[in-house]
Amino acid sequence: MRYVVFSIFTNMTVHRGVIHSVPYMAILGLGLTYLSYYVLHLPLTASWFYGLFLFGGALVHLTLDELYSVNLSNMKMKRSSGTAMKFYQPKDKWWYLLLYTLLAMLVYFAPPFDSFWQQLRDPAPWAQLKVGILPELIKSMLR
Repeated sequence: MRYVVFSIFTNMTVHRGVIHSVPYMAILGLGLTYLSYYVLHLPLTASWFYGLFLFGGALVHLTLDELYSVNLSNMKMKRSSGTAMKFYQPKDKWWYLLLYTLLAMLVYFAPPFDSFWQQLRDPAPWAQLKVGILPELIKSMLR
């Protein structure tokens, strides 16, 4: 069992491997949305915001990694160019099949997005976001 888990872990965690991809980041964002909504029983709006903010931050990370792969002093592309922000890599086709299958399942069973989208048009969630969601969460957990 130890060797199987270690083999999977080392295969998936190669620097800029499968974990360093857009579908994996989408899975993380949706996973946080699930955790917030179904496990922690947070409001729908807060749950979707948490997931979207995590996904957005991950995209910023991948974009900055990609920009860093351009050598501006010599105006050349580094060898790592094109490896930071990826959607698919042929050498890891089975891992990507697994990622996209898991992503499709998460999207299908996701908390209701239509309700969240309707709430975005309402000014009340924006006011709640201005005040801060996190302090309210901490207060409610301390009660």
